[in-house]
Amino acid sequence: MQGAIAAADWEYVGGGDAIYVQPDPNNRRNVWVTSAGSNNAGDTTVFNERTKQTAEVSPVLRDQNVVPPAILPYRLNWETPLAFDPFTPNLAYIGGNVLFETTDLGHSWKVISPDLSRNDKSHEQMTGGVTLEGTGAETSETILYVEPSRRARGELWIGTDDGYVQLTRDGGKHWTNITPPGLAPFGRFGSISASRFADGTAYTIYDAHMTGDKKPYAFRTTDFGKTWTAITDGLPADQYVRTIREDPKNGNVVYLGTELGLYVSFDRGTHWQTFQQNLPAASVRDIQIQDKFNDLLIATHGRDAWILDDLTPLQRYASIPARDAAMFVFPPRSAYLYEIHGGSPQSTLGATGDNPSYGAIVTFSLKAPAKDNPTAEISDTSGHVIRHFNTHLEDGKPVPDLSNQAGLNRFSWDLTEDKPVPWNDSPDWNQFSTGATVRPGHYTLVVHADRRAVRVPVEVLADPRERRQAMDHAARYTLEHRLYADWSRLDLALNRLSTVQEQADARKSAVAKANASDPLLAQLDAIKAHAAALQATMTSNPKADQDDDFLMDLLRERLQSLIFTFDTWRAPTVEQERESKIVEALETDRLHAVDRFVNTEVRTLNDALKAAHLAPLL
Repeated sequence: MQGAIAAADWEYVGGGDAIYVQPDPNNRRNVWVTSAGSNNAGDTTVFNERTKQTAEVSPVLRDQNVVPPAILPYRLNWETPLAFDPFTPNLAYIGGNVLFETTDLGHSWKVISPDLSRNDKSHEQMTGGVTLEGTGAETSETILYVEPSRRARGELWIGTDDGYVQLTRDGGKHWTNITPPGLAPFGRFGSISASRFADGTAYTIYDAHMTGDKKPYAFRTTDFGKTWTAITDGLPADQYVRTIREDPKNGNVVYLGTELGLYVSFDRGTHWQTFQQNLPAASVRDIQIQDKFNDLLIATHGRDAWILDDLTPLQRYASIPARDAAMFVFPPRSAYLYEIHGGSPQSTLGATGDNPSYGAIVTFSLKAPAKDNPTAEISDTSGHVIRHFNTHLEDGKPVPDLSNQAGLNRFSWDLTEDKPVPWNDSPDWNQFSTGATVRPGHYTLVVHADRRAVRVPVEVLADPRERRQAMDHAARYTLEHRLYADWSRLDLALNRLSTVQEQADARKSAVAKANASDPLLAQLDAIKAHAAALQATMTSNPKADQDDDFLMDLLRERLQSLIFTFDTWRAPTVEQERESKIVEALETDRLHAVDRFVNTEVRTLNDALKAAHLAPLL
C-alpha cells in the first residue's frame, strides 16, 4: 500500500455524466456503470476488471438529443438508478419511467411495472429559452431510486423524480402508490433505505429545492407505507436532504446526508445530530457501508469520496450502556501488518486521497471530559508494556496523544513499540520516532482516565497476501527489537558523555571565579576533552540533513543504517545477521570504554570536586 492514494491507483471503468458505478455482487470483476453518455440517458455498460473489456447492456438505446420526452417509448433519468436483488443471483434492476429487470448480465431486459411516475406530459416537452435544450438531462417523470428489500423476496421500493414512492411486494406484479401525504408535487424521492431489521419499515427523503422549498423532509414508515412519520428533529431548517441510510448492524442508527453535511440518529431518525467530523461542508449525495471492514462511505457532489473507518464503536455507542458509562473503550477491529509502499515520485503525482491510519484504530467514549488528559498503554502477552500514549511534541510543546472530549474519541496505534531513548544533542531528524514493529499476536490495550482503567484486547494479524511463516515474523522482531535496545543503550551513553561536558563547563565557571589558577581547571578540561573524544569514536554527529554524505559513518550511523533495512516481514538475511554481530560487538567495546572512563577518571575528578565543596559530575 502506498502512503497516499494517487491518480495511478484509480482505474477507468466508463464515461459520461451523472455516473453510478457498482460492482456486481455475483462477480466482483464485473463493474456496472450507468450514465448519461452520448445524449442517451440510461446508458449502461459492464466493465470486466480482468479482461479490461466493456460491454454495452443498456435496456433502451435511443438518442434523446432534441427529442421531446413525451414521444419516447421509455424515459430514463440523467441519474439512472441501478440495483441488484439480494435474493436472486444475477437479477439486476434499472429504473426508467418503468422498472426493468435482467437475469443475463444485461443481454435482455424485461419491463416489470407500469409507468410509476406522474407522467405529466407538460413536464415532458422541449425546454430552453433562446435555443432548445434536449440532451437527456432534461428528461423527467422517471424513477430516481430502486431499493430491493433484504428481508422479503420480491419487495421493491421505488422513488421518482416527480414526487412518488411506489411499492411492490410480489416482484412487480402489483404496485401500490405509498407516497407520504401532504407534500407539494414534483419534488424528488432520491433515496430510500428499506430496513434490515423490521418488516414494513423503511426510510425515505424528499428533496423539493427545485420547486423553491429548501426545508428538510425525511420520513419513516413501519407499515409498508400506509402511514409515514416525519423525522426531521435536529436538522437545520434550510438544508434540504439528499440521502438516507439505515445502519446494517444496528437498526437504531440511521445516517442522513443534506446539501451541506452529514447527520446521524441513534433512535431510528427521531432525533438527529451533526456527524461532520473532518468532512468539509459538502453536498452528501450517497451513503453506503462497506460490509467487510464496516466502513462508512460518503459520496459528495464535490466529486470527492470520504470514508469513516470502522463503524463498530458508533454502532455500539448507540446502546444505552456505552453512552451512559463514564468511560467505555470499544475493542478495535483486527489490525494488519503490511508494508506501506511510498512508490516513485511519478507514481504519486496527483495524489489527492489519504489511506486509513495504519494499525489499530482505537475508539473510546467519555461521559464528560476527564480532569486529567486520558493516557493509554499497550502490553504483550507477558504483561510487559511495550507502548505508551501520553504526550508528544509539536513545535517544541507537549501535546496530548489522546483527545479528551465528551462523546467519542479516537486514536491509532501504528503497531510499533515505544521509540528508543534519543541522544539529546542530535537533531529531531536524526532520531527514531518509533520503536520496533510488533509481531502478529494478541495484545492488551489499557486506557486510563480519572483513576479509571479499561482493558480491551487487540489482535494483530499478518498480511494475508504474504506467505511468510510465524517463525519469520518472530526472527525479524527479535533482531529488530534487540537493535532498537542497542540504540537506546548507545544514546544513553552519549547522553552521559554530553552531561559530563556540560557539567565540566559549569564547574569550571565556579572554580575560575574562586581561583583562576586552581589545578581543578586543568582536570575539568581534560575530562571534557576525553568525553568528547569518546563521543567521536561513537558517532560522526551530523548536524545537517546531508552531512552524512561527507562524514564517515561511525557506530551510531552504522547501527541506524542497519535498523533502516528492516522494512519487510521476512526473517533477517544472512547479511543482516552478520552486520548485526559486528555492530553489536563494536558497541559493546565502546560502552565498556565509557564505563571505564566514568568509573575511573570521572570518579577521581569527583573526589577532587567534593574536596573543594563542589557538586560532583553525573
